[in-house]
Parts: sequence; structure tokens; C-alpha cells
Amino acid sequence: MLFECLCFAVCPRRVEAASKLNYYKKKIKLAAFLLAAFCIKKHLKVDELNLLKINGKPFLKNQKNAFFNISHSANAAACATSASPIGVDLKRFRPLNLNVANKICCESSKKNMNDFKQTNKIARVHWASNLHKTRLSILENICFAVCPQRVEAASKLNYCKKKIKLAAFLLAAFCIKKHLKVDELNLLKINGKPFLKNQKNAFFNISHSANAAACATSASPIGVDLERFRPLNLNVANKICCESELRFFSKLPKTQQTKFLFKVWTAKESFSKMKAETIFENLKAINHKNINNLKTIFLKNYALSVCSKTAQNFEFQKINFDEVIWFFKQN
Repeated sequence: MLFECLCFAVCPRRVEAASKLNYYKKKIKLAAFLLAAFCIKKHLKVDELNLLKINGKPFLKNQKNAFFNISHSANAAACATSASPIGVDLKRFRPLNLNVANKICCESSKKNMNDFKQTNKIARVHWASNLHKTRLSILENICFAVCPQRVEAASKLNYCKKKIKLAAFLLAAFCIKKHLKVDELNLLKINGKPFLKNQKNAFFNISHSANAAACATSASPIGVDLERFRPLNLNVANKICCESELRFFSKLPKTQQTKFLFKVWTAKESFSKMKAETIFENLKAINHKNINNLKTIFLKNYALSVCSKTAQNFEFQKINFDEVIWFFKQN
């Protein structure tokens, strides 16, 4: 095959050394060597590949300032070159169990790994009410300092909607800075859902209704939905409930039907936002009982649902919005 012919021309011993390997291993082994030969000739300017091995690591004979190392895994290979001793290792991602961790990790690394696993399984949800009490001028000034685009985006809204929109954003900014430890709020939107740019383990989502707002933060994708209780009719139930949910809804006393609809509605909305799908799209196709990592709580006048991709534990906390204002004034 092509790899054998090229390797034989460069270094016949490499073909002989790989002769006992099976077809696929031989292919990767020879391809990795050719990559190394290419890097050695191009970057180290060494024409003759006279090799020796020390403790299994290949070296170039009679070359004082020319070092290289190769590694391959699955269907890929890597080569590092330098004027001083160098090592490289390439590993394909695959499931690893606790036995592997015990073999390769020191005690502090194990602790960090456990801390990350625990953090990754916790989602924090903060909500605040009475947002109308803060003056619009204060909200605008703080938002402009944090993210000027948010003030511009809200400029076309009426007075009340602008206040709630800016207050909800400041609540989110507070949670992002305090709990996700992200200082720069560089945002982008996918299907209307905001994301933090260039942040792998920092996710948030916001929701507001009437005079309150909620923000959820987590190390994995997350969605939150907050709705104020109000009368809902059968048409709404038909839009958001699947058949089994409708049957259950019809058997409930009228005093419990509204609460059930808001539970279903916020659950599906939070799931949809976690998946970054368009809101209200095909909610009837989802049964809220089949949604994993979902938690719904009922506040005094609101239903609040949060859904996470991996978090299994949820921490809910009500905060005074004055604390948010004070935080930004101090920072």
C-alpha cells in the first residue's frame, strides 16, 4: 500500500517493525511515522532519519539541537518538534471510570474532579420581585455601564416593559458575575436564547413576567421560565398539553386546573429554552413527566420551572433587587 512504499523509501526498518501489526494498526503506525518524518525534514531541517530509542522514546542520532516526539490515537496523529527535548501525547475522548482516575490522578486532582462533578450537577435559580420600584434612570445608567447594547435594544419598549426588561438583565448580569465568575458579558443569541461567547462551562437563562424576574445559572445548558398566575381557558390547554395531560387536566377540580396548566406550561418552556429551540414550537409533542432534570416550584403569585441538561440538584433563592443595584454601584 501507499504508506508502506513511502515509509520503505524513508526508513525501511519502520515497515519491518510494523509488519506484525494488524491492518488498521499498521496503517496508523506508518501514517504517524510519515507525519513525523515530514515535520523533521521540514522544520528541523534533518534529511537523514537515523533513529535510536531510549526508554521507548525515539531520538535522532548525532543531532544536538533537533528533537521530536510522536503520538497517535484512534484515527489521528500528532508530532512535536523543538531544539530541546520535547514530548507530546494525543488521546481520543472516551468514557473513563474511577479506576483510571485512581491510577493517574494525585489526591488534589481527584478532589478537583469531584468538585467539578458536584458543581456540574448543581443549578442555581435566583428570582426577584417588585422590580417596578427601581427608577428607570438608575436601571439605564447601570445597564449602559454593563452592556450598552441592552439599553439600545430596550429603547423602543414602553416605560413599564423597558423597566422590567432592564431589571431582568441586571439580575442575570448579577448572577453571571457572582456565580459563574464571568466578568465580560459578551453575548450572542441562538433562537432567541442568550449565550455567553467563548465560555464552555458557563450557561444562564432569564425569564420575566409581570413584576418579577428569574435567572438560572449552571455549568451546563439550562432553561428557566417564570409565569404569573392568571385565568387560562381550555384553548390554552389544547395548545400546550399532550393527550394524556389533557385527560388528567379534565379530571381535576376547577380550583386546581389553573395551577396544573402553569406547571405544564413553564416546564415545557424551560425545557425548550434549555434545548435552545424556538419557544412555543410543538409543545404538545412533549409530556412534562418525561422531561429529565426538571424542577417546578410555586411562589406566591408565580409558577417557576427550571430544566438543566446535566444538573440534578437545584438551589432556589429569592433576592432583594436592591442587592443587585448595590452590587453594581460598588463595582
